[in-house]
Amino acid sequence: MNLVCVTLICTISGCPASGGINSLYSQLSSDRNVKVTRIEYTDIDNHVERIKNEWLDQCEIVISGHSIGANKAVELANKVGVPVALVVTYDPTIRMEIQPKHKNIKKLINIYGIPFMGVFGGGTVQGVINIYHPQINHAFHASDPSSQQVLLSGVRDLLK
Repeated sequence: MNLVCVTLICTISGCPASGGINSLYSQLSSDRNVKVTRIEYTDIDNHVERIKNEWLDQCEIVISGHSIGANKAVELANKVGVPVALVVTYDPTIRMEIQPKHKNIKKLINIYGIPFMGVFGGGTVQGVINIYHPQINHAFHASDPSSQQVLLSGVRDLLK
């Protein structure tokens, strides 16, 4: 396939305040072989049908999110129940474990750091690639250029 469809899931503060997600959106939107959409973390149920009905037969599916949006990225991948080429999570707020029911996720990369104010972030994901960035505050994981490159490189690889 020469088309990649990317869903970016915003943080609890909403898409207008999700600087890293907005930056990724702008960078990905510049490629004509990438369809990208941003959704609020509360809107994943509505997005399931879009993925199944509009994207499934025409593109590789990629899902990413930051903070609670990272938690929801894994949840969305599970709910669609179809092959998801790549999930990239930026500092999820809870620890998660990928279990056998998640076999539709081909590759999951989790980028995490120290918990923000001892509460948010620092979430590792069992059974996947975990990248630890202790020098990056929870609020800035999706904005960090090296963290962004993980998603951008993953999308580029799928376009080859």
